[in-house]
Amino acid sequence: MPSFPSPFGGKTSSTPPLPIYQGGLPRSAPHASLPGSLHEPSERTPLTSPPAPYLPPRPPVLSSDEGFSDEGFSDGRGPPPDDGHYGCVLTWVVLLSLVAGFGGALYASLAGGEGGGYAGPYRLVEEMRGRAFLDGFDFFNGTDSEGSKGFQNYVGAGVALETGLVSFPPKGGGGEAGSTVRLSSAPSALGPRRAIRLEGRRRFNRGLFIADVLHMPAGCGTWPALWLTDEGGWPGHGEIDVVESANTQDRAKTALHTSEYCEMKDSPPGTFTGSWDTAAGIPDKKSGLPGKDFNYATNCYVYDPKQWLNQGCVAVEKEAGTIGEGLNERGGGVYALEWDPYFGAINSWVFPHDKPLPANLASVLSSSPGAAPDPRAWGLPYGHFPIGPRSGCSSEHFRNMRLVINLAFCGSVAGNKFKQDCPALAEEWGSCDDYVASDPEELEGAYWELDGVWVFEREFEEQPGALDGDDDDDDDDDGGGSNDDDDE
Repeated sequence: MPSFPSPFGGKTSSTPPLPIYQGGLPRSAPHASLPGSLHEPSERTPLTSPPAPYLPPRPPVLSSDEGFSDEGFSDGRGPPPDDGHYGCVLTWVVLLSLVAGFGGALYASLAGGEGGGYAGPYRLVEEMRGRAFLDGFDFFNGTDSEGSKGFQNYVGAGVALETGLVSFPPKGGGGEAGSTVRLSSAPSALGPRRAIRLEGRRRFNRGLFIADVLHMPAGCGTWPALWLTDEGGWPGHGEIDVVESANTQDRAKTALHTSEYCEMKDSPPGTFTGSWDTAAGIPDKKSGLPGKDFNYATNCYVYDPKQWLNQGCVAVEKEAGTIGEGLNERGGGVYALEWDPYFGAINSWVFPHDKPLPANLASVLSSSPGAAPDPRAWGLPYGHFPIGPRSGCSSEHFRNMRLVINLAFCGSVAGNKFKQDCPALAEEWGSCDDYVASDPEELEGAYWELDGVWVFEREFEEQPGALDGDDDDDDDDDGGGSNDDDDE
């Protein structure tokens, strides 16, 4: 019987390995903390096998007497029984989706929350810019997670500021210093690069997240990301990758990673401009040989057997130059991620800076007093992920998450794709780690430069007569928003 390398490193097995999407486990796996860490991660168990699945409540069924109910599964985890109501709900889901899709009305037909909900205009809850940017984050100080295995060591605030790994240059190279924030990397005598990982201090259960990226790390060996996660609750509380690039990738992607029972097959046509990522050649579990099946990556479950391990559901922007070096050549761009349980969707946009921005978004970026974004005026998103009771994914899959901005090198994504994406360098250096350790000139551009990050949340608004949504009252004391939203 053949011997196969373990996807978790070190040991071999007679069992074919699980197929790995771009080569690894989640960034949310445990980290090793170095002495003197300013941010000590909570203890977590390494994911050496699929954990017990998170069991979201049964998708609500439509009762002729009571509207949507929130009964659980009869056995606590299986699919809903055929009780005569569920098929009715699916019929209405299809009809509502068609109306929303072909009419372009992503919001009106998805509204929930009988008697009211977080459906009002967006209001600012966090603005992180210039020297105040770091006020919203803690520095993680330590090595990368076992799942990511990146070839870098994250440094704390003191080292980062003293060595210039964090700086505040003027925007565009001119004007007043301190208007932007730069998160850099540098070589080390030990081999792994020194880099920055910022972890948000605030937790969210909904919101509109906007990042104005003037420059992002790009090129062979780089693996930058801006994402939302709850590491201690992964994958039960989900993960949303807002911006993530590896090596020479040139098209923006948004990926959702969840526990079981979260699929996007009901995302109606005409609601987004991008396409779904694909999963093909998944190795057969018995033989280990590549399979012949071709699937779209619409299942967000990290252990879906028909997709790569931890692939999740992935929307891909069709326009090139929307991430990586292509985006840098366009002067950067604005990424926006809308996580809206009330209206039942997670939506993503990218706006390169060489094109005009929507007017209300431009007002937000200029910090105009009272400026409020309105995604309904932005055009269709490139990624649209239905969540909530009228979808294949309960909004309970996404909870208690915080923003993370980091720069990794090589590891389970960029490293595993190094030979494919950078064949000439792979032939010269042999491995991604050896290439990065050589401190090539190309890595001088491996840094983030951001003009700002903004977070908005919808205000509570009465909605008489609307159908009940998936905004559970027990999310948090503030009704499902950020955990420290005192005035909600």
